[in-house]
Amino acid sequence: MINRKKALEYWILIQEKIWDIQHGIKSFLYNSCDNIKNVYEWFPIIWKDRHWDYGYFLIIMKKKLELMRDHFNSDMAISEPAKEDAKKMNECIQILDRMIDDLRYGKNCFDEMDEKWGKLNLTFEEKSNINEDIEFGQIFLNREKVKTKEDKEKQREDFKKCLEAEEQERQKDYDDFFNTLKKEVRKWWD
Repeated sequence: MINRKKALEYWILIQEKIWDIQHGIKSFLYNSCDNIKNVYEWFPIIWKDRHWDYGYFLIIMKKKLELMRDHFNSDMAISEPAKEDAKKMNECIQILDRMIDDLRYGKNCFDEMDEKWGKLNLTFEEKSNINEDIEFGQIFLNREKVKTKEDKEKQREDFKKCLEAEEQERQKDYDDFFNTLKKEVRKWWD
């Protein structure tokens, strides 16, 4: 015959096992819903991802920061500095937008060049129209307001300055982004 103390111990053990099973099922369902939501949110990004260009890496980082920012801005966030962290993440997202749109760097400078020297015209002459030593043809870059050799030299100097300004803008964004990550990323948990 089982004594009362043993029966009570078995009953408690059975209740614990039932609770473990219930908790496991609830966790599985919750995590499954979360996983399905993740697949839905990430699918368009992963579908377009390619392994040969850093731009895709930037897009993936942007998506991750957007999801984290949204969580930190939500009522689900529990850490005290969550809203402040979300602001930092948003700053990083804005920088990433500029980094992804790489052609915007130096745009003002190149617009000024177009105004000063005219629009850049690209022309191509096939081999038969030039000399026989050139195998495929030749590309010519011209601007309508460049008339003399002096103009051409000044325009070339302006072009170099634009390239330098473009690279400085780009480098500043990369430095700002990665320095912020280096400083903040380990604080971004909730």
